[in-house]
Amino acid sequence: MTAMAPPKIRVKDTVRWLSSANGTTTEKKGEVVAIVQPGQNPFDKVTRKLNDECTCRFDGNTRDHKAYLVRVPRGDGRKDFLYFPRVSTLEVV
Repeated sequence: MTAMAPPKIRVKDTVRWLSSANGTTTEKKGEVVAIVQPGQNPFDKVTRKLNDECTCRFDGNTRDHKAYLVRVPRGDGRKDFLYFPRVSTLEVV
C-alpha cells in the first residue's frame, strides 16, 4: 500500500482543519500566508505586517516536512490569529 500524497497547498489557498482543546473540537478556516520549509523556524516567516495584524498561536518548534502558516480572521476589530497547523489535518477548500 502506498501513502497518499499530501494535497498541493499554495500561498493564498483557503484551508480548514479541526482543532481540539479542553474537550472541545473547533473547525478553523483561513488563508495560507507562508510556506515553512523543513527545519525552518515558523517565526522566520512572520513579517512585520503579519506581526502587527495577527496574534501568533504557535511556538517556535520546527517540523521535518514542509508546513504552512495560516491566517484565521477573528472579525469584530480584533487581531487575526496566525496558526501553524499539522499538515495532515489540512484540507484545501
